[in-house]
Amino acid sequence: AIRAMGRGHIVSHNTLYNGGRSLIVNRYLKAGRIEYNHIYNPGLLTTDLGATYCFATDGEGTVIAYNWVHDNHAHCGIGIYIDNDSPNHIVHHNVSWHNENSGIRINTPCRNSRFYNNTCFSNGNSFDYWGKDNNMTGTRVINNIGFKGKVRFCPEAAVENNCFDQDPRLADPDNLVFTLLPDSPCIDAGAVIPGLTDGFKGKAPDIGAYESGGEKWVPGHDWGDPPDVRY
Repeated sequence: AIRAMGRGHIVSHNTLYNGGRSLIVNRYLKAGRIEYNHIYNPGLLTTDLGATYCFATDGEGTVIAYNWVHDNHAHCGIGIYIDNDSPNHIVHHNVSWHNENSGIRINTPCRNSRFYNNTCFSNGNSFDYWGKDNNMTGTRVINNIGFKGKVRFCPEAAVENNCFDQDPRLADPDNLVFTLLPDSPCIDAGAVIPGLTDGFKGKAPDIGAYESGGEKWVPGHDWGDPPDVRY
């Protein structure tokens, strides 16, 4: 649906669905933003892809944030796919579910990338990688939910303050409500990440894509309320 190549492009507030292969290809996108998109039903014709996908791409700080990504039908169907040799991406506050393979996949080498406050549930696996070990130097994985799906990272990735081994108590995911119930173990259990968890409620940031008492953001297009994307 969208292929973004070049520098500084913004792909924002789109509803993208029913793709034979990926719905956003951000290969060779540098210092860009992919945000507030609702992306679903890719992989209708091919077998190995991400709903968003890049390969051999130094993102130079490309941000993938505030997206809903779900129902990749491919055999190796992934939500957000950072394929081999794609350093320097920042992936935060996304919700990824019902993908046949990984909610988020980080193939090695993947150096100096950041994965913060994402919610992955009911995927084939929550977070996974393929490639040689010892190739995630500088990569940080903090404040993420991974539920109903295994989690794997290379040993040198910094993996902290995540909820990978218990029910995060999402409010009503069947009806696209991914906030936390009051008894969630993720509330006040996260780490402070300057610039991304500012304004958190309570004693500490929450784990996952939605802060309790914070903005209940909804991605995708809205003809009645067009976004302001003048960054």
